[in-house]
Amino acid sequence: MKDNSLILEYFQKEVYGYMPDAPEKVSGKIVEENSIFCAGKATLQTVHIQIEYKGAALSFPVRYCYPNNGQANKTVVLLNFTNGVPDKYLPAEEIIDRGWAFVSLYYEDVTKDNQDFDDGLAKGLKGKENGALGKIAMWAWAAMRVMDYLETLATVDKKNVAIVGHSRLGKTALVAAAFDKRFSFVHSNDSGTCGTALFAMENEKSEHIKDVLGQFSQWFCANFKKYEGKEREMPYDQDELLKLIAPRTLSIGSAIEDFWANPDAERESAVRASKKWEEMGYKGLNVPERAEVGVNYHDGKVGYYVRKGRHYLSREDWDRFLSFFDQNINM
Repeated sequence: MKDNSLILEYFQKEVYGYMPDAPEKVSGKIVEENSIFCAGKATLQTVHIQIEYKGAALSFPVRYCYPNNGQANKTVVLLNFTNGVPDKYLPAEEIIDRGWAFVSLYYEDVTKDNQDFDDGLAKGLKGKENGALGKIAMWAWAAMRVMDYLETLATVDKKNVAIVGHSRLGKTALVAAAFDKRFSFVHSNDSGTCGTALFAMENEKSEHIKDVLGQFSQWFCANFKKYEGKEREMPYDQDELLKLIAPRTLSIGSAIEDFWANPDAERESAVRASKKWEEMGYKGLNVPERAEVGVNYHDGKVGYYVRKGRHYLSREDWDRFLSFFDQNINM
């Protein structure tokens, strides 16, 4: 069994950059509240997450929505592409009706998705030479600070907090969960290269390291560039990142027409990673070599499905992974 600390060191040094330390203090300031959201079923707040980190005052807003039931609620932290509630990626009322609260964290409220490393939280987060953290690690660190805030709330069931992301934010959800065991559930949706997909199974239609670095080098540390064209020579593949989540609940979603994200490589990564859960005494993933489209492979603690359609976080995805989470709820 590989040493988790060595795996974490690899992913920090060679891929995402070194994760900053926990801050000295995290608090939340409610700046707006609607207590009759969703026809009175829920309360929606805009909260400014305020951080004291190495002498710097950092902050970003989130939208927090919880059922008006007077209980501690299972809660999803969604790494989101917009700040809207609801929006096309966030079916707010459906989530509330299933008994889940949610936090929507718009990733560009943390730091813009560009080469500006003096923008937002990026200015206060510096890393080691060549291992300086990329923006995926910054967004993941921000999600961990959201978790700090949620731990202070009576409306949150701390044993049942999930982190969810799609595409680049699906990569981010995996990184956040790998570093923060307080996230009991993870769903990574169509995260592909540098997310769920195995580098060893790249193909002509899938995204290669040179492709992702050509557009989004800001996501990674400088050391990652040396692996361009050398995917099959990398010392660790992405299934090792997934294994860092064990024995918590891991959900992976693919789309059959999302060739860029390489569904076959996502499935195989989940299969390989699930061996870690089995070593720890949990039921792993039981999925055929050709996963049937539309079928949930959700018998164990690692779940997988491939749905119809393309690159998107849909209501169908939400229904599938929330059902899986509910199967594995922590009592």
